[in-house]
Amino acid sequence: MLMLFKADEIIIEIMERKMTEKIKNAMPLAISIGLLPPLWAVVSSWVGIEFGWVALACGGIYVAAGDDVKNGPGISLGFLLGCIWGYIANKCMQITGINQNLLVFLVLCIMGFVCVILAITVFEKAVYLPAWLGSWAVALGIFGQTPQADMLENFIKLLIAMLAGVWYIGAFNNYFQKFLRNRGNKND
Repeated sequence: MLMLFKADEIIIEIMERKMTEKIKNAMPLAISIGLLPPLWAVVSSWVGIEFGWVALACGGIYVAAGDDVKNGPGISLGFLLGCIWGYIANKCMQITGINQNLLVFLVLCIMGFVCVILAITVFEKAVYLPAWLGSWAVALGIFGQTPQADMLENFIKLLIAMLAGVWYIGAFNNYFQKFLRNRGNKND
């Protein structure tokens, strides 16, 4: 009976050690995610970027692309092309004299097809296709709500938010986590 209680104590001790190790491993990510994106959310509103949330989604795309700074330029180019694509699509959808549902279908169908062909053939490895497609969708949503007079200003703000997602929420966040891990290892 005494052995059974000892086994329970040993199991509990092992579980506590594993949990402590898991928490230690998760801490740099938790700190960086808890600190850097909220800082961007505050700063973006201070500088007049109403849709700073876009950076958070774009940071997610950066991480999904491998969380590697070497992928940053291709992701950034994809975001730029997506903004341009969203602007063009928005302009095309303002054409009158055609059934609006048919127009939306044709614009999205043709531009989506051309986007994929260009990304795979012309831009090949220079552009990250999911960034292009994702930013096109975001740009369509934002430009669809934007008065014509504010279109260029919102284009620039949107691109800044997307690039902040790649280079601040994504790449800098990665370096910040490595910094925290290295500090943690030195303190052990």
